[in-house]
Amino acid sequence: MLPKPNRLPGYRIPQVKAQGKAWFGSLFTLLVLTTSESVFRLGLVVSKKIDKRAVQRNRLKRQLRQIIKNQLDWLPQANDCLLLVKKKIIEVDSLTIEPELIDLFKRAFKS
Repeated sequence: MLPKPNRLPGYRIPQVKAQGKAWFGSLFTLLVLTTSESVFRLGLVVSKKIDKRAVQRNRLKRQLRQIIKNQLDWLPQANDCLLLVKKKIIEVDSLTIEPELIDLFKRAFKS
């Protein structure tokens, strides 16, 4: 689980969706909104379109949170991020997910 300061509160999700800059990958869409707060915060969205079973959706969210938790040291502060998972993720193995996610974050924060 992500540390509490790194979790995006639910009331910020509509603002990140409306005003955030989007980066697209084959498995994810990443929305980033720069903020005045000095912490990196992330929200995950795994819809029922991905899998109808909550067990599978929660398992996927746990995997993604663990990958991101391991990368927190280099992710830039003062950003609210929303990670939207695409349906294609159910077709790939878990070893493919991490490089794709890290590449998406590197593209989003390269500037």
